[in-house]
Amino acid sequence: MRNSGNVTSYNTASNSHSHPNEEKDFDLNKLFSRIISNWWVFAISLLVCGTAGFLAMRYSTPKFRVNAKLLINDQAQSKTLGTDLPDLSTLMGVKSDVDNEAEVLKTRIMMEKVVKKLQLNVSLYRKGIIRDVEVYQRDAPILIVQSTLNDSLAPTRVLISNISRSGFSISYVEPKSLQEVVRKINYNSKIFINHIGNIEFEFNKSFTDELASEYYLDLRSIDEQVANYMAATTIGVTSTNISTIDLSFIHPLPKKGEDVLTVLIDEYVKQTIVEKNKIADSTISFIENRLILVARELSNVEGSIQNFKQFNKLADLSEQSRGLIDRSGDLIKKLADIETKISVVNSLEEDLRKESKQSIISTSVFPEDPLLADLGESYNSTLLELEKLKLTSTKENPFVKNLQQKLEDLRSAILKNLLSNKKSLLIARTDLKKSTGGIENEIKQVPAQERTYLDLTRQQQIKQTLYVYLLQKREETAISKTSNISNSLTIDPPKSEFEPISPKKALIYGLSFILAIIFPIVRIILVDILNKRIYSKDDITNHTEVPVVGEISHNNSKDPLIIMKDSRSSIAEQFRALRTNIHFYLSKDDAKVILFTSSMPGEGKSFLSVNFANVMAISGKKVVIMEMDLRKPKVSSQFGIDNKNGFSNYIITKNTQPKDIIVSCGTNSNLYLIPSGPIPPNPAELILHEKTDLLFQELRKEFDYIIIDSPPLGLVTDAQLLSRYTDMTLYVVRHKYTLKAQLSIPQNILNSKKMKRIGIVVNDIEVKGRASYNGYGGEYGYGYGYGYGYYSDDKEKITFKNRVKKIFS
Repeated sequence: MRNSGNVTSYNTASNSHSHPNEEKDFDLNKLFSRIISNWWVFAISLLVCGTAGFLAMRYSTPKFRVNAKLLINDQAQSKTLGTDLPDLSTLMGVKSDVDNEAEVLKTRIMMEKVVKKLQLNVSLYRKGIIRDVEVYQRDAPILIVQSTLNDSLAPTRVLISNISRSGFSISYVEPKSLQEVVRKINYNSKIFINHIGNIEFEFNKSFTDELASEYYLDLRSIDEQVANYMAATTIGVTSTNISTIDLSFIHPLPKKGEDVLTVLIDEYVKQTIVEKNKIADSTISFIENRLILVARELSNVEGSIQNFKQFNKLADLSEQSRGLIDRSGDLIKKLADIETKISVVNSLEEDLRKESKQSIISTSVFPEDPLLADLGESYNSTLLELEKLKLTSTKENPFVKNLQQKLEDLRSAILKNLLSNKKSLLIARTDLKKSTGGIENEIKQVPAQERTYLDLTRQQQIKQTLYVYLLQKREETAISKTSNISNSLTIDPPKSEFEPISPKKALIYGLSFILAIIFPIVRIILVDILNKRIYSKDDITNHTEVPVVGEISHNNSKDPLIIMKDSRSSIAEQFRALRTNIHFYLSKDDAKVILFTSSMPGEGKSFLSVNFANVMAISGKKVVIMEMDLRKPKVSSQFGIDNKNGFSNYIITKNTQPKDIIVSCGTNSNLYLIPSGPIPPNPAELILHEKTDLLFQELRKEFDYIIIDSPPLGLVTDAQLLSRYTDMTLYVVRHKYTLKAQLSIPQNILNSKKMKRIGIVVNDIEVKGRASYNGYGGEYGYGYGYGYGYYSDDKEKITFKNRVKKIFS
């Protein structure tokens, strides 16, 4: 131990300390020294956290991210087989909004198609010792050919065992009876499992690995698995400048994740083509209905012509009638074309006036009006956009309402335009009929039979022209339908990343290292904050202004008397340092009486008083120890002296003199003892007896130093009663034993000046690890410069074995 005796006086020592309630700044050096002294805690923490990180990496299920990218065309293109076919570009003229397409990919119905197609509601796991591993079906010994599970199926586990090429066994718990059911299953046969549904299995012939002992099926409802897979899927538009959609899916099995995104994209493409074909299907349906009607009318006209010729036995027209038809050919063709357009407009008007019907309109049969064609394209694209939005929104959504209103406005505009076109067509038809007036007059001059036949022939020509026109439009629409393509292009097919996204090795090991550092530091701080006992010198100086005059380390010897004349141990030097410090306080010749007290029993008052008295006697001083703990005396037993005659006998017996109770300790010729005597019922009254004054007067004359071993000050008043005879009070606190709150007792004594020259002696300081700058060992080390092995009498040598022993003691 370092000699801590450079104390000039009690007052200077007292003033050198700050007030115990004064706030202390954070001492970084102190924290660092504590960290150094607790290196073994950091080593254990690093080992534990590193092991935990390794186990987390070893037994956590890795998850991989599968990425894909789609390019969405701003204007979907329709491929046609010829450039001379009218209005075919309008059939596919639906603009694609990238954000809307991304929302379509996110819809539940799209993921539901994926789950059903890949049977993702049935998962196969291989049982392991610590964790179970999912196995993709193509890599498993058994394949699920078909499964039809109950819609309300709760998560169910079916254990699979005894797998062979002929069959296997399953076991599951019946939910109603809670009984375990065991069944033998054959391949390629549909089986029904109560409360689960139908499942059909087959053996995977391409499976060549060794069969594991057990697998199990994880069965879930479609709805639950759709929700799980939707949560693992991320779809978004990452750039506003490029019409691309990024898709990502997270799953433990990379190949399964790739299949999920592949099927999702395929289903989206199919859905897109179906949406595009709605225009063509609507047009074909409209044309088919018109063809049936026109064909019927044409058939009726042709039948009328045939009947007329048979009835009137008319083989052919005369030269005059044939010439009239040739002359009116162009006019008749124009008139037939106008009649056809009027018929189409009437049909379109009839469809649009149905209030409850919202369907694709056939823009390919529109009159040749650019404005009407644009309105038709806008109507169809708005209707398709509304149908997509309804997949993810309710009718109350403001966007849905806006699109509904837009459709109504477009329908009104189309109707208005159709009526305008119809009016123009009717006028054109009237003009054509006026132009044919001269020919009509000539026709009237033709014989009645030929005139009637000529009228029927003209009707036939008009119907044939309309029929051929509709057939042409139907073929054009059918050709355009077969050439429909999706408005999306997979520019980056689904592909799994090489490294798993979780668990991340660098993150886990980095976090383990950080926690390995943080936990011990937090422990040190919490121990310091929550600790109620004295662990360091700062714990004393922060709670009392009473100076520390001596520090005694832990006594490893069972012998309480450890100070001999030639003793060179570190603890002996500590008592010598205490003796030196006391000389500074007791500089007067008449200052001889030193009182040892404490807060509670077990703090080492008797040990310190005996060894301090012995070190005084070794220095050549005549010393007497007064065993004044009259309730629980210990000093006499430590010297092996009979306690039958002592202080209590002196007070009670009139004829007993001081010399009658003073006995030699036997360890040193200068060391004597006054035993306590028989334990009295009233110790305080004995101390207050007038003979006590006479005893101290005699002792001061005969001895150089009087050492008083008194009872704890925190329990009884004996020490305070004895303080009027003392020149100095040594208040004993024990390392890791005395409570911090009990330091208020010596502080109150200092403030009230009830005792003279009070100082603190720290006892039983445990030294572990490397010394700190100003601590008391234990958690913080002991920083007084001697260390182990410096003195020849130290029993513990500085060996690796002793170091390890002290670290974990």
